[in-house]
Amino acid sequence: MDIELFTAGILKQIAPPSKMSSALFDLSVGAPDEDSLPNEALLNALQETLYHDPVNSLIYAGTSGYIDLRSWIATTHASTGNNFNSDNVSLVSGSAHGLDNIARTFLEPNDFVLMSSPTYPGAIRTFQSCGAKIVDIPSDQFGIDLNHLEDLLSDYNHKNKKIKILYVVSSYNNPSGMSINNNQKKSLVKLCEKYSVLIVDDRAYSMITFERNPDPSLSTICPSENIIEVGTFSKTIATGIRVAWIMASKSIINNLNLMRFDNGGSSLMQRMVFSFVNSSHYPKHLASVNQIYKRKRNIVSDALTKYCSDHVEFHIPQGGFYHWVKIKNGLKNSKLAENALKQGVGINVGNIYFVNREDTEHVRIVYSKLKESDLVDAVKILSTCFKN
Repeated sequence: MDIELFTAGILKQIAPPSKMSSALFDLSVGAPDEDSLPNEALLNALQETLYHDPVNSLIYAGTSGYIDLRSWIATTHASTGNNFNSDNVSLVSGSAHGLDNIARTFLEPNDFVLMSSPTYPGAIRTFQSCGAKIVDIPSDQFGIDLNHLEDLLSDYNHKNKKIKILYVVSSYNNPSGMSINNNQKKSLVKLCEKYSVLIVDDRAYSMITFERNPDPSLSTICPSENIIEVGTFSKTIATGIRVAWIMASKSIINNLNLMRFDNGGSSLMQRMVFSFVNSSHYPKHLASVNQIYKRKRNIVSDALTKYCSDHVEFHIPQGGFYHWVKIKNGLKNSKLAENALKQGVGINVGNIYFVNREDTEHVRIVYSKLKESDLVDAVKILSTCFKN
């Protein structure tokens, strides 16, 4: 195989990365509220880290990463049925790095990857970059279409087509805000076990929850050796720290570590994060950001209802950063986005969240980043943009 030709062919298939909008009111970028960033607490954690262990903080972390943080993650985030410890966790430089590590470890060109759709564009790009063929699995506000999934798994199995991975965002999906129904989770895991398919469960938004308790993971409902969980501190602490994790069986973690050539992430950042999350400040911070995002969610829900109800329909998300809005008057989402950008409002259209279908009906609206007063103004402006 001519590697240069193969690589060039793959690159042509990959959509360009999403970009931050230049709009005055940017409802397109899924970033945290900047006023919520725990600057002072992180400064204290950084100073404590450098004071108590300056040498180990400033050398290579090792491929798996700082053991105390890995232990904390296993204790805090692993289901009791898995009996995980630090050996079941590998620290990575952001969840995007984690997905890339998984893809390059387990995928070969022309392997099939199933993705619950709509889905995170970064994951689409990552799997496509390894030459995988992606198949969308429909989902809605109630969960994933299990009948479609089972038919597909059976059909591909009979045709000896190898499905390696099912990628899902099981809680508060980007872009739809949907969570997989708890009644579906066990069936989903058992189906993938039956056909020897790895489940990559992206838990990026699992702790941004407006319910009393966080939405349970797939492995909490049905522990399985087939599940790989990816988590991150980007949404709950800050995107710039670039500390995230992969949690899975020891054999999977060992394979993932063998595929890495980076000598691990930042030892300093990992130790700083551990100092923060292991302190009394972190639970308070987490409760605070969830209240901030719940307030912002409510503001946008109310504003959409008040100013845009003739033009759109949507479900109120119970966590995460996003409203997934369906246009109901026949206007194409590309035209709405064009009209909105002229008025200073940036939104993302539905197409980028699918691989094998064109979506002209949906837009994603982000409520996490803008200030509360700006959110109302942005939706008011958006309400004037539903014109052909």
